[in-house]
Amino acid sequence: MLQRLKINGFKSIKNMDLELRPLNILIGANGAGKSNLISFFKMLNEMMSDRLQQYIGISGYAHSLLHFGPKVTPQIEGELEFEFGDATYKYHFSLRHAAGDTLIFGEENLSAKGLENNSRLLLLRDSLGSGHQESKMIDGVAEGLQTAIPLNYLLSQFRVYHFHDTSSTSAIRQSCYVGYNKLLMSDGGNVAALLLRLREDNNIVYQRIIKTIRLIAPFFDDFVLEPRGNNVILNWREKGSDQVFGPHQFSDGTLRAICLITFSAGYQYLLAKDKNVIKQIANGELFSRDPQTLVTTRLSTDDYGGLFNRSRNMWNIKLFYENLKHNFSANIRGIYRGKYGLGDRNGNLILDQDYEYVQGFMTWNMAVSKEFFNKNHFT
Repeated sequence: MLQRLKINGFKSIKNMDLELRPLNILIGANGAGKSNLISFFKMLNEMMSDRLQQYIGISGYAHSLLHFGPKVTPQIEGELEFEFGDATYKYHFSLRHAAGDTLIFGEENLSAKGLENNSRLLLLRDSLGSGHQESKMIDGVAEGLQTAIPLNYLLSQFRVYHFHDTSSTSAIRQSCYVGYNKLLMSDGGNVAALLLRLREDNNIVYQRIIKTIRLIAPFFDDFVLEPRGNNVILNWREKGSDQVFGPHQFSDGTLRAICLITFSAGYQYLLAKDKNVIKQIANGELFSRDPQTLVTTRLSTDDYGGLFNRSRNMWNIKLFYENLKHNFSANIRGIYRGKYGLGDRNGNLILDQDYEYVQGFMTWNMAVSKEFFNKNHFT
């Protein structure tokens, strides 16, 4: 989990040191910097996808990203602190203004602190250098750096969802391709396809979403998700009526809530493999060596486990209870991550052995709230 975030010199954020919790809500006036904080995570997402220079160009180049421009602020600094397993990991970087009104890395450092095998204190520090235009995180993973492998996974998980556009022409109110049903898009444009898949493949989660929507829209009964050809639209039905309504008849607030609720409960299946590795295996070019016997065998496609740091199965569940009479509420959330490859241990640079996996695990978060005194009385 991301525990702490430091930002210096990014857009309207001169300097910030923020401690984070599992759920964080930003409240502020227009222009206070809420959207700029969110866009920092968008930049991180592009950095981890080797698209930093593209992001800089699309954003109006470096002077639009530096706080009051390069004359006032010559560089952006960021530091993210994660709690992961039994260790604390830090990713620190700086982006300096360079010729052509772009940004290059002034530094890119990784560190880890924790206990190894629940006994020995583990302290690791690695530098990925300076002067490069794109992050060298993936190079650190390829080199097998113990700091780079978990940090690459953690930083690659950032997703920015923005459901602000609920106009009549927004993607949420249009039909979408039924095959776009694996993950919710950043603008919620495929929410109908995702809900259709959940209804057919994971009805328990689907029904939980329906019940949650009814808490904020008591008139709502159910969705009417009927594909027409290869497309489906977010039609719905009101309680006590057989009439079918379209997404244009949802209020803006209800539509945004539906996207948020759909995002908070679901299942993900991901099968990510390198096509070049598959081709090499098919050509008989990849082998595996047993570290005990040193016997070498040719790999088959069944031996290949896919990309490192990618779990095939992930799901989450969130339960919420509220007692208005006694001013009491509680929620519990469980997140399951299936087994994933941590790093190569037999020298062939691919995932192919059971001992290269981290076993699947479950994490639980629980919160309880009780109001004891309410001094706001109106007559």
